[in-house]
Formats: sequence, structure tokens, C-alpha cells
Amino acid sequence: MKKIEQTLLSMFRSRNNFKYGVDKISVDDETKSIFYYNYGYLVFAKTIKADNKEIVYFCLPSFDGYLSNTTKSRVNTFLYEYGFCIQQKNYKYFCNDIDVKLDTIYFINKNDDGKYYIDGGKLC
Repeated sequence: MKKIEQTLLSMFRSRNNFKYGVDKISVDDETKSIFYYNYGYLVFAKTIKADNKEIVYFCLPSFDGYLSNTTKSRVNTFLYEYGFCIQQKNYKYFCNDIDVKLDTIYFINKNDDGKYYIDGGKLC
């Protein structure tokens, strides 16, 4: 993991506002939400509800129809925390073998066994 990615993850975990180049972490204390932006596009977010349940979601923003290597690397930094990874095969993107589309929001949920799974598919 690159040093900037380690810093981003650390700032995200500690819920600190942070900006460096094209990367930005924004904290909203009122809604207990934290957002990660790359090139101005929302890429990863987490909200903690009143019952301490987490709502986690991500989006793979496209740049001229493709996902930049930088954005893919950055989003993977956050997804690794939940056991997921974005990969590209035959011009398609996959998150742990689940076909994912660009410019689409996916939620990370936890089942009764404590395992995370991907849900969603709404346009960003």
C-alpha cells in the first residue's frame, strides 16, 4: 500500500478531515458520516446510525469510460478493510468475482454470520 493510501486510511479511521492533491476526506459530525473523494468524485463513504449500525457504500467513478488506476488503488485501500478488492478482467470490473459497473453505488452489508457482502447497483 502506498504511503498516501496509508495516510488516507488512517485519517478515515480516525474521522479527520484531510485533503491532499486529488484526495479529500470530509467528516460530517452531525450525520456521523465520513466521505472519501478522489478527483472530486465520491468513492467511499460510511455513516453510523443511532443504533451503531454502519452504512458503508462505494462507487467507481468513470473517467472517459474507464476506471483510473489511481482511483482503483485508492478504493481498494478502503475495500480491503471489508475483505473486498476491485479487479479488471476482459474490460469488465469485478469486486471479489461480483460484476460491478462504473458510476454505480454499491453497499457493503454484513449478514447474520458476520460476513460482508455487496448489495446495490444504483447510479451515482
